[in-house]
Amino acid sequence: MIARRAIGQDRQFPRRTTSLLRAKANIKRQIHLPEEVLVCVISLLRLQDILRCRLLNRRIFNIIKNSLALQFRIELAHAALEELWQPIEYKVDIRTTIQRLDSLRKLQFGWRNLAWRARHVVSLDHPRGALYELNSGIFVTGKRRKLGIARTQELVLQELPSLGCPYPPSKADLNCHVAISQVCISIQQDLLILLEESRSNQGGLVRNNKLIFKLHLRSLSSNLPHPAAANPVLEYDCKSQWMSYSFVMQIMGNNLGVLFTSGVLGDSDYERFVVWDWTTSVKRGMVSMPGSRYDSFTFISEDTFVIPCGRTETINVFLFRPTPPSVFPDRGPAIHHLCALKLPALNPMNGYKYLTISCQSQPSPETQTCHYSPNPIPRPKKLFVPDQHDGIVQFTATLASGTRTTDLIIVTHRRALMSFVVAGQDDLGDPLADPWESYPMMPAKTWGPDITFPFWRAISRCMISPFTYIENSQWRSQVYGHRMVQLVHSNTPRSGQLRVLDFNPLFVNRPPLFPEDYHPIIQSTVVRRMITEVGIIPKGEIWVDDIQSGLPYYEVTTKDAFPLAGVMMDEERIIGLKTGTPGSRDIIALDVFVI
Repeated sequence: MIARRAIGQDRQFPRRTTSLLRAKANIKRQIHLPEEVLVCVISLLRLQDILRCRLLNRRIFNIIKNSLALQFRIELAHAALEELWQPIEYKVDIRTTIQRLDSLRKLQFGWRNLAWRARHVVSLDHPRGALYELNSGIFVTGKRRKLGIARTQELVLQELPSLGCPYPPSKADLNCHVAISQVCISIQQDLLILLEESRSNQGGLVRNNKLIFKLHLRSLSSNLPHPAAANPVLEYDCKSQWMSYSFVMQIMGNNLGVLFTSGVLGDSDYERFVVWDWTTSVKRGMVSMPGSRYDSFTFISEDTFVIPCGRTETINVFLFRPTPPSVFPDRGPAIHHLCALKLPALNPMNGYKYLTISCQSQPSPETQTCHYSPNPIPRPKKLFVPDQHDGIVQFTATLASGTRTTDLIIVTHRRALMSFVVAGQDDLGDPLADPWESYPMMPAKTWGPDITFPFWRAISRCMISPFTYIENSQWRSQVYGHRMVQLVHSNTPRSGQLRVLDFNPLFVNRPPLFPEDYHPIIQSTVVRRMITEVGIIPKGEIWVDDIQSGLPYYEVTTKDAFPLAGVMMDEERIIGLKTGTPGSRDIIALDVFVI
C-alpha cells in the first residue's frame, strides 16, 4: 500500500507500510538485543520453533549452538523427558546446567547402545510371595506365606541400585495384618493400596450373599491410614458363581482404578471396572459390559482410560464426563464409551481366537491434583522423568487354536488414543441410555495405518512376539515412557537377549551424535537398527487380511544372552527376573542393569 503526505507538507514522498518491511525492521532491532535476552526468549519456544530460529542468521545460530540452556532444552525434547518438578523443600540435588546436560547425554547414550554403567544382582530370600510391584526404584514383593495361610500378610520393600544413591540399597519388611490379594503403591504420594479379598469358604465377610472386597489406603512410610484419605478403607461387594477372582489396580493422581474379574480364562460371569477418588472416597464411575471379558486397563489421562476386550476383539476408549449432559442436568458425572477399535480379523477356517488382551502404559500421567505427602520415603532425587503428556501404550493379544498359541503386540502412542476424545461434551449422548452397540466401531484398517499426525504417519506398529518360552506373560515385555524392553528368545535354554525399542518420533530419525556411538566395543556387543518402513504381517493361517503398520522405532539388541525368566524396566534400569525352576512364578533374584 502506498501512502502520501498532505499537500501542505514540505517533503512529499511515497512511504511503504507493508507488514513485510515492518517485520524486517523488527528483526533488525531484535538482532541487536543482548544475547541473554535472546536466550530467554528463545527458550520459551517449542522445539520446532527453536530449530527454525537457527535458520534466521549466523548470529542466532551461534547463540543457540553455544547456549548450554538452549542445548539442554533441545536435548530434553529429543529425549522426550522433563525435569522432575518437586516442592521446594524436597529439592536437595542442585546441579549446574552443564552437569545436567552431561547427565542427560550419558543417559541417552546408555539407552541408545544398551551400555549399562553398573550391574547388580539383588537376592530375594522370600520366594513364594506371588505379589510384586515396581514403582520409582522400589520393588515390592509378598513375603513367604506360612503353612495353611492362603494369602500373605507381609510385604518386602526392596530398593534397587542407582548411580545417584550415595548409600547402599535398603530393604524393609512391612506387616500389614490383612490377607493381601493385590498391592499397588505410589512413592510420590506415599500411598500403599492393599486389596483384601474376603472369601465365604474361609470365614470372610459376606453380606447379603455377596463377597466383600476391602481396599486399605495406607501411608507407605508409616503403615498407618493415609492422612489424605477421608475413609481409610473402601468397600466393594459382588456376587458371582465363581470363587476365583483376579484383580488389576492402578493409581493416577487421585484416581484409583480397580478391575474385578471372576472365573477362569475365557469364562467369566462378573467383570467390573470401578474408579474411586481415594482422597474423598467418592466413586467416580463404573464400567460393566455384560458378556465381555476384561483382562486389564490403563489410564492415558486424568479423565481417559482404555480397556481391551478379548471376547469382542476390541480396544475400548472411555472418558469421564466431568459435567452432566444438557438434556440431563440432574445427572452427575458419568463414563462415556467413546469408541471401540477393532483388532485385526482372524481367519475363521483355522479356529484361532483371541484369548486375552493385556495393556500397559508406564508411568501413569501425573495430574495437578496429585497429593504430595509431607513425610515421603527418603529417595535419591531424580533429575528427569518421561514426558507426562505422551508415551506409548502396549497391547499384547494372545491367540490360540488348540495347542498352538501366538502373541500379537500392538504399540501406539498415548496421544493417538487421546485423539478420539471429542471436545463437545453435549454431543456424546447419554451413556446410560444408549446401547453399547451404538458407539462407533472402527475397523483395524481404519484406525491402524491411515491416520496422520504431525511427527509420524500411522498410529500403531504390529509385530509378532519374539519369545515363546516365558510362562508368565506379564514378564515378557514392559513399557516405560516411549521405550519397550523385551526378552528375545535365543538358542540357549532358559535365557534370552535384551532388546529395547524406542518409539520417540524425534529420536528415531536422529543419527548417533558422538564418536563413542561408533566405538568397536559398542559395535561388537549390540545390534542397532532403525525401522521406518511400513511393516506387513501377511495374511494366511491366522489373519484374513495383511496387517500393515508404520509407526517408526529405533531398536537395539544385545548379542549375548542372559539367564532370565522375564524383564521389567523404569527410567534408568532394566530389571531381569530370575526364578528357581522353569515355569515358576516365584522370583528368587533381580539382575539390575543400571543405564
